[in-house]
Amino acid sequence: MAGYLILASLLLGQAVRRLGDPAAGRWTSVLVVGMPALFQGASLGLVEAAVACFLAAGLWASVAVWQAVGRGLPPVTAGWLGFWSGGAIACKYPAVLFVAFPLAVVGGWLMGPRSWRSRVRAVGLFLGVALLVGGPWYLKNAVLAGNPVYPLAASLWGGETMDPAKIAQWNAAHQHDGYGAAQGWSALRRLSWQWQLQSLLVVPLALLGAVGGWRLAATRGIVTGLLASLLLWWLFTHRIERFLLPSFTLLFLLAGIGWAVLRRSAGWRVATVVALLGVGMDGLMIAGPLVGDSRLAVDLSVLRRDEPVGEAVSRMPAHVRYVNAQLQPTDRLLLVGDAAAFDYNIPVAYSTTFDESALTRITRERPPEAWGEALREAGFSHLLVHWGEIERLRSTYGFEARITPELLERLRQVGALQPAPQRFGDGAIELYRVTAAREGTP
Repeated sequence: MAGYLILASLLLGQAVRRLGDPAAGRWTSVLVVGMPALFQGASLGLVEAAVACFLAAGLWASVAVWQAVGRGLPPVTAGWLGFWSGGAIACKYPAVLFVAFPLAVVGGWLMGPRSWRSRVRAVGLFLGVALLVGGPWYLKNAVLAGNPVYPLAASLWGGETMDPAKIAQWNAAHQHDGYGAAQGWSALRRLSWQWQLQSLLVVPLALLGAVGGWRLAATRGIVTGLLASLLLWWLFTHRIERFLLPSFTLLFLLAGIGWAVLRRSAGWRVATVVALLGVGMDGLMIAGPLVGDSRLAVDLSVLRRDEPVGEAVSRMPAHVRYVNAQLQPTDRLLLVGDAAAFDYNIPVAYSTTFDESALTRITRERPPEAWGEALREAGFSHLLVHWGEIERLRSTYGFEARITPELLERLRQVGALQPAPQRFGDGAIELYRVTAAREGTP
C-alpha cells in the first residue's frame, strides 16, 4: 500500500516534466512523497495513496499520449483511462467522483473533434474496461451483502445488518454541517493552514502556478478539474479532509507548474532554496510523532513486539502489550469499543460501530445470571472495554446505547466478569476475566 505513494510521485513528476520542465518534475515528485497527509495514509495502509496513484496514472498517460500523437487522444486511450478508473473505484466508492469522472472528462476533452462513432467507441471502451476491472468488487458486495455499494444507499437497496436503526445511524454519521458561506470558509481553512498534515509548500506553489501559468491550456484545465473536485467534495461527501487527497494529484501538478514559474521569475537559486526549506519542514513533520512511528532500519521483530527503547514513543498501546504478555494463546478476547485489533497475539473478536457487539447480544438475550456462562459458551475468556473509543464514536458515528458503565457494573455484580489487576489510560480502558459464575458459588 505504501508503494502506491512512490508510484504516484513518479507519475506526477513525469507528467510535469512532459508539460515542459524536467527540474519542476523532479521537485513535484519530492513534494508528493513529502506531503504529511499522504505519507501518513500510506504508512498506515489507507487507500487514498492508491486511489491518487490511479488518478496520477490516468493524467500522466493522457499527457504522454496527447503529446506523442501531436493531436487529440485516439479512442483506444479511453480503455486505459477506464482501466485506472476501475482500479480506483474498486478501492473506495468516492473514487467514482474523484477519479472516474475526472478521467472521463479529461479523456473527452483531449480527444478533440471526432466523429460520433469514435466517441461512442471511446465511451464503450472506458465503461467496459472500468466495469471489468472494478465491477467484481461491486458484484461481491451484491452477493455477500445484498447491496452492490454496501453500506451506502441502504435505504434504497438494503443490505446485510442494515435495519432502519442502522440506516438512520449511518445517515446521521455521514451528514455535513450545511451549505452556507460560513461552512464554506470553515472547509477552506480546514483544507489549508488549519490542517496539521497539510504541506507547507504545496498550496502556495499551486496558487503561484495557477496565476503565473494561466496562459497554458493545461493549467486552466488543471484548475478547472481541481475546482470541480472541491465542489463534488463539498456537495456529495461529509467533508472529511482525507477524502479529497486523491484530488491533490491536480494540486501537485499545479505546484510543479508554480515551481517552474518561481524559477523563471526569481532564478533557480531562489526556487531551489524555497523548495528545500518547504520540503525540509515537511520532512521534520514526517520524522516526528505527528504522522506515527518514524523509526527506520529497525528489526521488524522489535517493531512487532514494540520492545521499549529508552524514552522513545511507543507504537503499541500499553493494554495491547499487557494482553500479549499476560494472556495465553488458548485465550480469546472480546473487544468492545476498540477495533484496532492488529497487534494482538491472541484470538480476538470485535464489532464495528455499525454492528452489534457480542456483549450486547448476550446481555439482551440471556438473563443476568447466565451472562458469564454465555460469554464462556461463545468462547471468550477475557473482555476489554475501551471507554475512550466509545465516547469518540458516540460523538461522531454513534455507538450502542446499551454499552454503559452500569452494564459493566451489573456484569461484575452477577459474577460474569472479574476486573484485571491493572488499569490502563487512567481508567479509560478496562480489562476483565470472564467467570461463568460468581466466585465461591457452584
